[in-house]
Amino acid sequence: MDAAEMSKDDPWEVSETETPNGTVHHDVQNTGLHDSLQLHHLQLLFDTFSQQLSITGHSQRRVRARNTRHPADTLSLEQFRSALTTAMGEESWSDKMEELFRELESSCDGRVGRETLCDCVLQQLKQSEDTSEAELSGISSEPVIRRCLRYKQYPVIRIVEVSQPPPLRYITVSERGTLTIWNSQLHVIESLELCENAGEKGGSSRQFRTWMTDAVYMPNIHKIAVASMSRNFHLVDVSTSTCFETFHLSGLRHVATALCYWYNVEAPGERCALMWGDEKGTVNLLWFLQPYKGLFETPFSKQSGPHQVFLSDICGQTSMIAYQQSPKIHSEPINRIRYNPRTDLIATSSESSASSVVIMDMDQRSDSYIWKIEKGIRCFDISWSLSLLVTAGLDPDLRIWDRYVTSRPVAVLRGHRTTVVDVAIHQDLGKIFSYSKDAVLKIWDISSERCMKTIPLRFPNVQTGRILGQGNFSLLLSMAKAPALLLSCREYLALLQLQNAASNGGSAAFSCTLYRPHLRQVEL
Repeated sequence: MDAAEMSKDDPWEVSETETPNGTVHHDVQNTGLHDSLQLHHLQLLFDTFSQQLSITGHSQRRVRARNTRHPADTLSLEQFRSALTTAMGEESWSDKMEELFRELESSCDGRVGRETLCDCVLQQLKQSEDTSEAELSGISSEPVIRRCLRYKQYPVIRIVEVSQPPPLRYITVSERGTLTIWNSQLHVIESLELCENAGEKGGSSRQFRTWMTDAVYMPNIHKIAVASMSRNFHLVDVSTSTCFETFHLSGLRHVATALCYWYNVEAPGERCALMWGDEKGTVNLLWFLQPYKGLFETPFSKQSGPHQVFLSDICGQTSMIAYQQSPKIHSEPINRIRYNPRTDLIATSSESSASSVVIMDMDQRSDSYIWKIEKGIRCFDISWSLSLLVTAGLDPDLRIWDRYVTSRPVAVLRGHRTTVVDVAIHQDLGKIFSYSKDAVLKIWDISSERCMKTIPLRFPNVQTGRILGQGNFSLLLSMAKAPALLLSCREYLALLQLQNAASNGGSAAFSCTLYRPHLRQVEL
């Protein structure tokens, strides 16, 4: 029975019985001889080859005059063994020398040429460089690409990571309201069609006519909130092996265009917040004051399907809900929103030139930081601890900003050929991941501000000159036990495994510190 058949009965068994990736781990002690040959060994081998040929040249001159089958720059097994021992200065590889000799003996005449050995060593060095480059970039595997047939070429608008309850799952949301659950190896477990109206059952034959804009995972209550163009939220329960809709939160003043969620990890039962920016540039916060007791006060109903609640009604439930908003922060729709609970600051962005990025205090207790960037920006990410802001606009360039300096960027990263649609900062690895409209992933080193690796993702739907229909949130940086990077391209999904920060050497050591008193900031 294959994994697809098993998932029909018990989707969770797929994760348990899947065949793992075909990754082979090589023990250092079993390294081959050619793995240990370095560039300085090549020069020694050249010299040793010449010496060996010079020593044997006089004694074999008559033989070579009668038999010219062997070129002058070839060696027999004994000469080859002597040359390698001289070059490497040890005989610990004696058991491997004959194995390497037979591997290089392509002509089956009992001799190995100098050029053949050099080609082998250079090829091995190239592979070592590629491996070293992969380690520096933080990528530890080739991308795994999957297609979701149920999306019917509608793009994925958001990828979310669901780690609790285990096992790890990824959930994608399509533009037309289809949720697909994937296991950690990107095999489909199940799909769910969102209901258009409250009271309907998911997966009904009626066509879903509205469009989804964004989605966010709410870990402490095991739900996903999906925003739609109908000015409502679909709340989907993902606490069990089968996901289902629980609520329709309707009556929003404007369409939610970017979502964010926060809860206290140390006290998940305390108040938590669903935050969103909308099409009018307004920032909204909906606080759930007793999430374990319930999100809303709803009367008992025998109706099947999700319950419908209205924002205007629940705002009066002061023991359960608190709602606040800051209107017209941007003159354009908000396309990203981030929250810092330590300082109670919210960062938002839009394509407005007058308010491209705004970092504000919801209670208006301090002045806002406002970045004014020509033509605005499409996406950003921020590391609050590093005071680092990365933005991308309509041009292909990335810009790195100091969190406290809005006048000009610290650096401009050039290399993409098309507009960057999403960006993420990996603080532990010291990397920035940027993903452009032509399905090209670039990995940048923060300290050196240079590109470490470029990965053109070979999605089957990528064609020269064809405009790809990508969602606004095409990249997910998964910080699970096995960190990964997930990227979408229309109905396709790619998974790249990342190195753990510990295997990458952890955080870089610093040699000095600088304190700026006017900013109350310490620089390492």
